[in-house]
Amino acid sequence: LAKTVNDKSDAVLLSRLANCEGQTSMSLKKLGVVNFDAYEDVTGKLSFAVAILNSSNDGIIITSLYGHNSCNTYVREIEHGKTQVKLLSEEMQALNKAINGLKKGQKDGSEQK
Repeated sequence: LAKTVNDKSDAVLLSRLANCEGQTSMSLKKLGVVNFDAYEDVTGKLSFAVAILNSSNDGIIITSLYGHNSCNTYVREIEHGKTQVKLLSEEMQALNKAINGLKKGQKDGSEQK
C-alpha cells in the first residue's frame, strides 16, 4: 500500500512539475529599462522605455515620453524579438537589454555616442 501511494504521489508531483515548467516559458521574465530625455528642453531623464519579454522574446515595450505640457505613453507588441513598427533608439536599447539580459551599466552596443 505504501509503495502504491508513493508511486501515485510521485506521478502527481512529476505531472505538476512538468506543468509548471511548461508555464514558465510563457512568463514575462526578461526586463530592459532605458531612461532618457525625450525633448531637448526637458532634462532629468523622466522619459523611459521598458521592454518586458518571455523566454521566446515575446512581450511588450512600454514607452513614456515626458514633456512640459504632456506625458504620452505607448505600447509596442514584440514577437520573437521583433516589432512591426519602427522603434525609437531608446526602445531598441531597452529591447536589446531585455533580449541579452544586460545588467545596469553594461553596454549593448546600441547606445548613442
